[in-house]
Amino acid sequence: MRLVLLLFVGFCGGLATSYFPQQEQESYFPPVKGNQNPASTYPTGRTLRPFTLKITAKPSYCRRARPSDDATIDIIPGFLDEKNKLVYHLNVPSMNATELFNKYRPAELLHDTDYQYIHEKCIKYSSTLFNKKAAYERCVRPNMAYVFSRNLNARTARDWKVNEILVQQIFHNPRGSRDKTETVDTVYRFSDQCDKDWFRAHGSHYVKQDFSKSIGRYHPVVGECERKFPYLPTVHHIKGTIGDTFPRFRNAENPTLTLIVRTADCFGAGTNKNLTFIVGYLDYQLVLRWYFEMGTISGQIGDNLQRNAEITLTRKLTKEEYIFLEEVCWARSIGSELIYQKAFEANIINVSPSDIGVSGVYPIWAPGIMDVYLNYTINGESFGYKAVFDDGTCLYNDVTTRFNNSYICRQAEIFTFKMVVFRVLPLLCLLVVGECERRFPYLPTVHHIRGTIGDTFPRFRNAENPTLTLIVRTADCAFAGTNKNFTFSVGYLDYQQVLRWYFEMGTISGQIGDNLEKKTEITLTRKLTKEEAIFIEEVCWARSISSELVYQKAFQANFINVNPSFPKIADIYLFPMWVPGIMDVYLNYTINGEGFVHKAVFDDGGCNFNALDGKGSNFYICRYRGQHMMGIPSDPEVPWLGKDYKECKE
Repeated sequence: MRLVLLLFVGFCGGLATSYFPQQEQESYFPPVKGNQNPASTYPTGRTLRPFTLKITAKPSYCRRARPSDDATIDIIPGFLDEKNKLVYHLNVPSMNATELFNKYRPAELLHDTDYQYIHEKCIKYSSTLFNKKAAYERCVRPNMAYVFSRNLNARTARDWKVNEILVQQIFHNPRGSRDKTETVDTVYRFSDQCDKDWFRAHGSHYVKQDFSKSIGRYHPVVGECERKFPYLPTVHHIKGTIGDTFPRFRNAENPTLTLIVRTADCFGAGTNKNLTFIVGYLDYQLVLRWYFEMGTISGQIGDNLQRNAEITLTRKLTKEEYIFLEEVCWARSIGSELIYQKAFEANIINVSPSDIGVSGVYPIWAPGIMDVYLNYTINGESFGYKAVFDDGTCLYNDVTTRFNNSYICRQAEIFTFKMVVFRVLPLLCLLVVGECERRFPYLPTVHHIRGTIGDTFPRFRNAENPTLTLIVRTADCAFAGTNKNFTFSVGYLDYQQVLRWYFEMGTISGQIGDNLEKKTEITLTRKLTKEEAIFIEEVCWARSISSELVYQKAFQANFINVNPSFPKIADIYLFPMWVPGIMDVYLNYTINGEGFVHKAVFDDGGCNFNALDGKGSNFYICRYRGQHMMGIPSDPEVPWLGKDYKECKE
């Protein structure tokens, strides 16, 4: 009988092993060896074939919906996971309005590094999910597009609208294959109504597909990209841990700026004046963001500045200078690696004669094609940026050296045929009244127009031992205490009520001693790491708008998040209500032995108007909130950088 039973069990075990498929192993994704392209292994058994990317748009029939012809538009496809966190994005060349609406325009071929980048990001994304194959296939196909438009000519700039944006992935088969070329379309549709879904002439937007539908529908709202797309590439998680997803210039070694000055091959192009050259960068609003003086070339020595001559000027950037340059480019990036990288490419050259009024010289100089290089290394790997300034032919590109300054803009068509002569150093190409930065272009870190860098007030990036302290007090009210567990986080909301930085301080258990009881006080302390200090410094500096007052205010916390956590005992034995009292937040640090502190006081709203119901989640206390008749407001979502809290409006 036992023998028959054993044979039966063995037969059933073998049948189960052969009939039911085995569970997928974690080693499903093959390792990459040597120079093998990681994108060549596609987890479904097919190969991730090379593909071209084609982006077109269907114009809207609304009145004046087409962008101006000289507008520049960047449409950057990417993939968002289920939590709206950016997994990857692709760098696509910029387009103008004519190219955007031309469906016969050839597609852009991606490089091998792009396939490797997509493969590595999607492998990392799918490795944490149950169905890895489906997650990987979903990740390879973009489901969002970042749209960045700008117009250098303020007179012709106008908002624009489209009915849909089409992103096509055209997969190419190996040579000799009889299979047809496969095309995968991702369509972003917009409202047909003429009062909705407009893109600004100067602005950042993003459009997204719904995960539950093959073709999603999303109406972008005009505004900052950070408000609609809060997950910046440097933020890995909502808990304030910082890490970079691409090489940052702040870690650069031996940064060198090089300018190759060429004189045009034209009759009478040379001069024997002395010319001083400055290179810099203008953003999409034509505001000068950074610039450095490269040196002076004397036209009276040898063949300098003579016809068809070439001279190289080199400048090694100091630590202060390249930290300043990094901060400016990072503040301009709006969380996009593409815009971050472009901010390092010089697009303006200033030419200033240094011997005005000297007689016996040739006052006219015609520049040729000039190049600007920014080279540096990070961990032994070389990086570089190159900017080419084309000449405007011999007839239309002369520099009249009788005036103080002339400047050459790189990509602006309005400066193609004739160089602009200005009486003072160029701060703006177009004098348009607008933001504070336009009227106050001198950043606090620039002492003088010659590019010397220095700080006019103590900067938090030089802080030593930065410590964040939260003093939690329970109000002196009847039944104010609780025996729940509460987790506290502090942060900062800007003037638009957008969360810019925040850190979790810790959890207080109401079941231990007199914690969270009536008229009690508990102190939570967190020492900030170097990465966290650099992150909060960058955020506050970007918000400062060149004002020391705004810069200092950005370090004062004005937001406290309180999240109840439930103990293992039954809720029937808990007192869920808690009434907070006056709470203080301190940010202490020292610079060169001198102590600094930023203090923020959160006043209570009285015993009748300030209760917190512990049965909810993510309650937030605003510094300027006033009294709330229905208690402290809550939000079902955990805080994330870029989230707006309209209840906190002053």
